[in-house]
Amino acid sequence: PSFKEVKAKCPVCDKPNHPSVQKCTGCNQSMSGATLVTYSTCCFCDIINGQKEDEVIHYRDDKIIVFEAKFGVSSTQINVCPLVHISGITDVGRDMLDFIYYMKNKGTQVLRQILRDRNHRFEEDYLKEDFIIYGLNYPPNVNHLHLVLNSLPLTRETPTENFLKFPRWITLFLALEDLERHGKVKVMEERTEKEKERQEQHKEAMVKEHSRRFRSVSRTEE
Repeated sequence: PSFKEVKAKCPVCDKPNHPSVQKCTGCNQSMSGATLVTYSTCCFCDIINGQKEDEVIHYRDDKIIVFEAKFGVSSTQINVCPLVHISGITDVGRDMLDFIYYMKNKGTQVLRQILRDRNHRFEEDYLKEDFIIYGLNYPPNVNHLHLVLNSLPLTRETPTENFLKFPRWITLFLALEDLERHGKVKVMEERTEKEKERQEQHKEAMVKEHSRRFRSVSRTEE
């Protein structure tokens, strides 16, 4: 099938971003002066098809692929993608709920193994999922469904500046809740004020834990 996607190329780090973002999701710099670029192929499909040899692939089976994020905001950030091209989380219905859980569970296993292999100083914490940030972007930088997993601490001291900015960042717990209750994931304009407040509370809890981890690492490295 034909494919066309327009992205804004960051003038600082060259990361392709969704045209709506004001700061690059890679380097957090202003997107002022960004160049619009049209892509004729899906870069994640290219990874799946083996056309990007420089990508670090951590896991693959007959359903998903897990690879290192090129513009990660933590020491370890991975993307979990279905092998079949699905444009994004808003194209997923209740019938795919088990598959989203499969993506989450496999991604968690892979991330834990990576942290063990890299002798992550907080590796033991990742037996608890509280120390993993799960989420999806809407609108996405790449129009291919992908679940993002990050290990704490993030490399950016102020993650709310862009990476966790609501409504663009949808936490996985909220997406799963939406699918179970409504059969679809709601976007910003469809959410009630109470739902928006819960999203903010969850984000604030993640940021608080990140800040604690960031200070811990800083003290250790002094």
